[in-house]
Amino acid sequence: MKNSSSLIISIIALLVAIIALIFIFAKKPKTNQQTSSSTKANLSVAYVKMDTLLNHYDLYNALMIKYMNKEQEYNKQLQSKLMSIRQRSMKLQNDYNKGLITSATLQQKMQQLQNEQQSVQQWFNQKQQELANDQAMITSRVMDSINSAINQLNKDHKYQFIFLRSAMLYGEPDADITDTLISILNSKVDLQKLNNQ
Repeated sequence: MKNSSSLIISIIALLVAIIALIFIFAKKPKTNQQTSSSTKANLSVAYVKMDTLLNHYDLYNALMIKYMNKEQEYNKQLQSKLMSIRQRSMKLQNDYNKGLITSATLQQKMQQLQNEQQSVQQWFNQKQQELANDQAMITSRVMDSINSAINQLNKDHKYQFIFLRSAMLYGEPDADITDTLISILNSKVDLQKLNNQ
């Protein structure tokens, strides 16, 4: 579970860094040296602590709880199916040792169990792919909402750069916009509707 969360946090952090770079390179370069000097003097920079943002973002947490519940359910079903196959295999071996079934019957039934085990593994592989798709959807949905919140915040503040705190050596506490973004993001989340989806 922690690995899934860490992977999603890493993907989101990377995507935010890419978005920041797009903002940087999308700006038109100034040709006038004097304009360039005044821009440096009035540089407006902010940063976001992505791990804090995700830990307090209601949408992300709700989606991750659903994801982890689904993952646990699939793992539970897998263990149950494999345990059933194991128990039936042991019973067959026991019956053979007691002389209740023939060697041919044992081989035939064991082959059936082996086929069933392969089917269970295929089922689980499909569920793993479904979980990977869910993870991609969560990442996309969360990143879209964060990007939208950044754009909304930037309409008023006109930041020239917004960085990830994890990618910086130092950042003034006043430049931290994490709590502001969390407020914007959570104000748009309808948890009751989300939980009913």
